[in-house]
Amino acid sequence: MENPSAGAGALEVGALQIGILSDIYMSGVWVAALERFALLQDGSVNASLTAWTATAMAFGVLDQTRGAQMAATLATSNIMTDWGARPLSASSALFDPLPYNNGAVWPFVTGFVSLAQYQYHNASAGTFALDAIVRTTFDHALGRNPEVISGRLYKPLDTAVPQQFFATSMVLTPLIRGLPGIDVDAPRRTIRIAPQLPTEWDSVVVDNVPVGPERVSFVVRREHGAMHLAVVRANGAERIALRVIFAPAMPLGSVVEGDQAMVQRTDGDIHAAMERFVVERAILTVRYADGWSIVVPTVRPAIGARSTAMRVLSERMVKDQYVATLEGLAGSTHTVQLRTPSSRGVLRSISVTFPASGANADGYTSTTITLSRDTP
Repeated sequence: MENPSAGAGALEVGALQIGILSDIYMSGVWVAALERFALLQDGSVNASLTAWTATAMAFGVLDQTRGAQMAATLATSNIMTDWGARPLSASSALFDPLPYNNGAVWPFVTGFVSLAQYQYHNASAGTFALDAIVRTTFDHALGRNPEVISGRLYKPLDTAVPQQFFATSMVLTPLIRGLPGIDVDAPRRTIRIAPQLPTEWDSVVVDNVPVGPERVSFVVRREHGAMHLAVVRANGAERIALRVIFAPAMPLGSVVEGDQAMVQRTDGDIHAAMERFVVERAILTVRYADGWSIVVPTVRPAIGARSTAMRVLSERMVKDQYVATLEGLAGSTHTVQLRTPSSRGVLRSISVTFPASGANADGYTSTTITLSRDTP
């Protein structure tokens, strides 16, 4: 029976005290909320494109295929400015760049968008959003993340809290859980490391990741045809092995070599997965035949300016062809760099021109590049 002295979070049965995971009250409220999620008062579905979808995506609760499609949509200039995500699409009749929920940019919301992109394997867009939040840490004052920024010009609103913790914390979340893909399960003594490195990066170093009472440091290093993970455990009280799962994102179209890694293919990329039980230190290596990846020019927005940066909306393999959907200012021409299956790790340059007509409210149009393995 229930024991009042046990407190609100426990149920005592005989001498056994059981922690409550959920109860009928919480579950009932949750189900009732789901029935009304994103509905209008007349019962119809809200058709407006908003960045709030990224909150659910950040926790991985959407279907993989539909989530990948939404990730590409959230990467467009309708939502993403050069300095972060608008909560409401600029194509909406309700859009206004100044009010909080009608179009002003929140670093807080941008963090969810960044993590959602990584969760649904759209790493280029995830890094674009992460870079946008990082810039707000330094552009307006050293170490200051303003609460809210105009959705049309790169300038904090006069009504903004000058330094908001929510905004600052959203630099850390995608930087830890997204880009290096760190996921710790302390009770099971497991750490998963699933990095989605930008194409131009060759390594990342992370120190002092807590796994229960212990600490783990690691280095991910990329070279042509291989991804290496070097893991070192700090001295802990127990010398029981830790389970380390290494699941790096592979270039699109790459083929994992050998039988040590299990390959999981998604709409956006390929993840190889291998594991090792580590007592002190270990090196895990995934070898592969190289595939496709892209680098677009980085543009740092000027204070008070509008968005001008080119962005990657999605990358896919379609019938053995590499297909990248890009967005840029109408009529502009850019040089992008590609790593191809035949380039042996060397980046090659190609020119991309965006259609001059059909621009959206921010002056952007989109184009698609399609390349085959035999492309010179």
